[in-house]
Amino acid sequence: MRNKAPRRRLAELERQKVKKLAIETLSSTEGKEALDYLKLKRGFSVNVIDNFGLGYVPSHVNNLYGDPHEFAGRIVLPIHDPYGELVALSSRDWRKNAYSKFFHEQYIKSNYLYALDIAKDHIIKSNQAIIVEGEFDVMKMHSIGIRRAVGMLGSSLSIKQISLLSRYCQEIFLVFDGDEAGRTSMERAMKLNVKYGLKQYYDILIIPVAMPNNLDPDDFIKTEGKVALINLLKKSKIDIMKKTGEIV
Repeated sequence: MRNKAPRRRLAELERQKVKKLAIETLSSTEGKEALDYLKLKRGFSVNVIDNFGLGYVPSHVNNLYGDPHEFAGRIVLPIHDPYGELVALSSRDWRKNAYSKFFHEQYIKSNYLYALDIAKDHIIKSNQAIIVEGEFDVMKMHSIGIRRAVGMLGSSLSIKQISLLSRYCQEIFLVFDGDEAGRTSMERAMKLNVKYGLKQYYDILIIPVAMPNNLDPDDFIKTEGKVALINLLKKSKIDIMKKTGEIV
């Protein structure tokens, strides 16, 4: 099966070709099921789909070795650096019987933040960034007009990722999933905050946001709406500022 092969790093030319093919296929007959999932199930507009460069690789595509391509039959999500250069390809198989729901080529995830190239100007303007776990959570945030959101690209936030954001803002909201894994990720991130004295030495305010009822940001937005999310962000900022003594 295509995803049992060891994860590899794609050559730059191959990566560009796969991305181009995926974008072209998504709007074709072969990509209809994937496009319907993105539009109807996820609720993404054509503008969001285009802005994030989403695509679908045809199921019959082979790799350079003549085997079924690792991304064949999958929705492709390009990963860029802060300046818009293509770094890697990630992917999703949305079907219930998927052998591997998440798959990406080999790259150093802790060096990048998903959609920072898209969110950067909004982060600078607001002096705030919102970090969520998943790529689709990022897109959901952007689709409701919260365009300062970026994705963690893994289960642990790295000091390199915080350093990247510190170039553009001083307030970083952590909006991780409300399940046990999300809470563990939050604990790790807050340990980084303490270890490096981010507020004390660098004037970076890390704001943990607790998702209620084990919800992820996408589900919270669907059930509670944008206004409720904004209020939760505001309350979380006030709570952490009271805790740190910045306000009484």
